[in-house]
Amino acid sequence: MTIRLESKESTIPGAGMGLFTKDFIPANSILFPSFSWNGQMNGKFDQDYDQNAKNRMVNHSEMPNLTSFWDGAVMWKKTKRDIKAGEELFSDYRHTMSILPYPPSKSFLDF
Repeated sequence: MTIRLESKESTIPGAGMGLFTKDFIPANSILFPSFSWNGQMNGKFDQDYDQNAKNRMVNHSEMPNLTSFWDGAVMWKKTKRDIKAGEELFSDYRHTMSILPYPPSKSFLDF
């Protein structure tokens, strides 16, 4: 399934840009990789998994429509519920940080 995404002004005042879907996305759909620890698993950020900077456009919400999960060394984003076409995509940053396999390095936090 191909899902069309677009960046535009966030629905959160002052948040800048956000990531929106142009298509309906069913619950539990895997969308894109968020990031990865490199193959040596030494905590270095692997920018290769920041595909077209999609993950950088997902804003924080305490009531997110996305969640994160690990598959090996790659963290993925998937939908928590059905998402209507035109909705902004949100993730809970606190959850994302809580499931990191290693303490984040300063370079990761400054990225």
